[in-house]
Amino acid sequence: MHPFFARELSQYTFERDQQEFNFGDILDVKAGLLWAILAFLATQSGELIKLKLSLFQVIAQTVSMIALAFGGVFSVIVLWPRGYKKDAKPAEYEEWIVKTDEFQRAHPAVPVQTLSAARLAAAKQRIEHNSNINKTKSKWMFRAFFCVVLAFASNLVTLLMRLS
Repeated sequence: MHPFFARELSQYTFERDQQEFNFGDILDVKAGLLWAILAFLATQSGELIKLKLSLFQVIAQTVSMIALAFGGVFSVIVLWPRGYKKDAKPAEYEEWIVKTDEFQRAHPAVPVQTLSAARLAAAKQRIEHNSNINKTKSKWMFRAFFCVVLAFASNLVTLLMRLS
């Protein structure tokens, strides 16, 4: 590969590695916001249930409460701690370099991987690992968001029926 393209690919890979790692934090923040919305809607549903409701309003609130329960569970799944991989600390690379130098001196005929190549390979592995975690979290986030929308719609229908 041409050195220019190799540098470009390395830069892109390291940037993507950082993006995947940070995306997990973004999903956690969004899940926290969903938690706040779920709490508001649960409080609203609790207050609505105290009122004398028609059969259709009771059904709407039952749908809302079921959606809120599932939304809460899905949000917990999103927030559940995961084992994200991140770049090694500089001291670990220094140790690796020392061991690689020792190996090179002991076995001069065997080619060894350079630090750049090793970091690039590790970054590719981290991207794959962290991307898989983020895909899973995103799927559960979508499910939680759907539950929030369903609960909101159910509460809105109940409120509109109360006003008419």
